[in-house]
Amino acid sequence: MKREKRTKRAEKTKDVFRATHKRLTLFYSGIFSIFLILFVAIVLFILYQVVFSGQEQELRQLAEQEITDLRRETFGPAAPTRRLPRQQFLAENQLFYYVQTSDGELVVSNEGIEQLQPLYLELISGWVPNETEIRQENITIPKEDPEFSEFLNFDFTVLTLARPVKVDGDVVGTMYIGLDISNITRIFRWTVIVLSGLAILFIGIGIVLSYIMSKRALVPVQRSYNQQRELVANASHELRTPLSTILSSIEVLEMEREEKDPFTGRILDGLKHEVRRMTVLVSDLLTLAQADSPDANALVRNWCNLTPASKQLISSFKARATAKKIDLILDAPAEANVYADCDKLVQLLSILLDNAINYTPEGGTVTVTLQIRNDSLLLAVRDTGIGIAAADQDRIFDRFYRADKARTRKEGGHGLGLAIGKWIVDAHGGTIWVESSAGEGSLFQVRIPNGDK
Repeated sequence: MKREKRTKRAEKTKDVFRATHKRLTLFYSGIFSIFLILFVAIVLFILYQVVFSGQEQELRQLAEQEITDLRRETFGPAAPTRRLPRQQFLAENQLFYYVQTSDGELVVSNEGIEQLQPLYLELISGWVPNETEIRQENITIPKEDPEFSEFLNFDFTVLTLARPVKVDGDVVGTMYIGLDISNITRIFRWTVIVLSGLAILFIGIGIVLSYIMSKRALVPVQRSYNQQRELVANASHELRTPLSTILSSIEVLEMEREEKDPFTGRILDGLKHEVRRMTVLVSDLLTLAQADSPDANALVRNWCNLTPASKQLISSFKARATAKKIDLILDAPAEANVYADCDKLVQLLSILLDNAINYTPEGGTVTVTLQIRNDSLLLAVRDTGIGIAAADQDRIFDRFYRADKARTRKEGGHGLGLAIGKWIVDAHGGTIWVESSAGEGSLFQVRIPNGDK
């Protein structure tokens, strides 16, 4: 069980680096993917424009070559009175060439495959352009029609041009030319598939490389973080002894000082106050260093009655509360038995009481409530102080964060108390939350599961 708890704590210390590693991986791979997708899209766009624009240009040139002869031979003065459909030579890749009069009479026709004439005519049926128009259409061979049985495996993509034929400014007919671009379309489609597949492959490679690069980038950061954590822990541990010695020396000097020397008294009081502040800060830093350590056995759980310890803690805060004319109230049962690290819970209550007294003006009230309900310890600290703005409530449990920096500096806080309290609650598998409004006081509530979790 203890090994599992240490493993969980070790995992928690790695969460920040894992989240950062994940964000860096997503950022690097996202940038690479965006540029790769843009590159593929630009290449395909240029290829499409070059290939299909070239086909359209070829179709327009073919139409220009035919239109002059068409005006003279079919619709000019020398044209025969009785028009009969005549054959026309087809260029390479040309599927059909049709000319219709304005009455819909077919006067010129030719197809590469005569059996498909009904499908070609259906393709241009009702299409009467006012100017040159080009369309790209697919021709589907009807499977149920035996007439087209030999073409069932054919797939036609047709680029069709329709151009009105004008004589002396009057539209006398329409010319239709169809080119087979099936091979080009098929090649382009496969190009899209190949480039898309390569893009997916390289995106995958990019994600792997981003994962490796971001992991390597975090190595010096993680090493510095571990060194900083060890430095804080070692320095905090080493500072506790000299600070205790200094405090003891000041207390000895206080006992031996002459009452007639107020200046020396003020100096000693100031030194004592600052040494106590330093002692609290060093203790808080050591606690946070222990919290960050994956190998530290942070909690020592046992059954204890939290009520007597809470009463003793209330008594220790009485002097401060009385100086500010603040009423301290404890609402607790005779026995509040809980299976937890009771020293840490008393430290948590001390942090919440300290904040409540600091930020409650003279004449206010601070109420501490203990309850055992549904196999859980419920702890609440309510004050009638200045409250916490909604914008700050999400960050008050962050390390070194102070909502009111000027007031906190005056009171001597360092922004570590609630961060330590949050760690104590998390280590017990509990939850802590605050309900507050600016100018209306605050209510801190804690729920600790009661039992060996």
